[in-house]
Amino acid sequence: MTKKNNQKIDIQTYCRNAGIILIVLGVLHFLLPQVLDKSWGVPLIAVGLFALIFRKRSTLLVFGISLVLVGILNFLPLLLYRTEVRWAILGGLQIYWGTLEFFKFYRLRGKVIENKIKPIFQIIGYIILTIIFLFYIYGYITSYSLYKTVDGKEVLVDFRDCKEPYKEISYRCCIPSENYSYLCEDEALDYEYKLNKVEEATIKKKIVDSELGLSFESPEGYSLIEDTKEGGISLLYEFSTYGIDEEGNDTGDFVYISIYDYRSISTEDYFWQDILDSLYLDYDESDIKEEKTSYGYDIIIIETTGKLDDDKDIRLWYKKDVFFKDKEIEITFYSTDGLKWKIEDFDDLVDSIEMENN
Repeated sequence: MTKKNNQKIDIQTYCRNAGIILIVLGVLHFLLPQVLDKSWGVPLIAVGLFALIFRKRSTLLVFGISLVLVGILNFLPLLLYRTEVRWAILGGLQIYWGTLEFFKFYRLRGKVIENKIKPIFQIIGYIILTIIFLFYIYGYITSYSLYKTVDGKEVLVDFRDCKEPYKEISYRCCIPSENYSYLCEDEALDYEYKLNKVEEATIKKKIVDSELGLSFESPEGYSLIEDTKEGGISLLYEFSTYGIDEEGNDTGDFVYISIYDYRSISTEDYFWQDILDSLYLDYDESDIKEEKTSYGYDIIIIETTGKLDDDKDIRLWYKKDVFFKDKEIEITFYSTDGLKWKIEDFDDLVDSIEMENN
């Protein structure tokens, strides 16, 4: 018969090592804000300090609760906004790791050597940790930022501060336009000013945008408006044309070909990837295609249709979006059904795009 092993496990070393690792990770969140969310720095450091001070078996419960809680929070953007899929995957791993800590706590009952400390001090530690996490959870769930023009500068503000007469339009907190519901008032004024200055239809030529690092063949016979915005997103180029019948009257049909640059609102490196990931949640898989342009650039294509109500009747509209996976660029074709055939101009423009440093 084998002798029963009653050797006790030194939980103090485990808690000390875990505490040091957590503190280092917390500091890294402050040092690398482009990669890591610095708001997590404080909770990580707090749990790390707790582990260093209270090197006890019960600290495993703190690890487990913290990991499961963080995992759930990393799932929230996917559940609420259908974005940040990568963080949801990390959340799943954190929940699994936290569950293992709970099992470890159960298995080590009566088998550990731990430091002696008065219960009142440990209770105070629990209270401080709870306050830190409640404060963080409240801010995490209820807050996200919008751009707002303050004293002539674009600054980030909490969405809860976006109150009448301001409204949330895409990525901005602004006064909405009366004529264009999807534009802020200042964006609409800029758009109308540039629209009134358009005189000639475009000819087919190569346009080079050195700032964006791309070139493309413009469509022929369109009006062109450059450098405007929609809800904070840079609308670099908008080509538009309208249907005219044999008598020279406007048929009500129209086409817009728009090129958007998302870099102006990308505050984090993973922002654009989150937008692309969200497409697969917002649309059916059959609606999304992945292809390459004639120059070999990877693109995501989404085509949608719908009905447009106006003063005359109800007409069909058609929309095609192309997202360049390796650049923060979206190109959109939007038309009424009568001019849908002009999609050829759009496809030619997309295929003609060349990028620098790709």
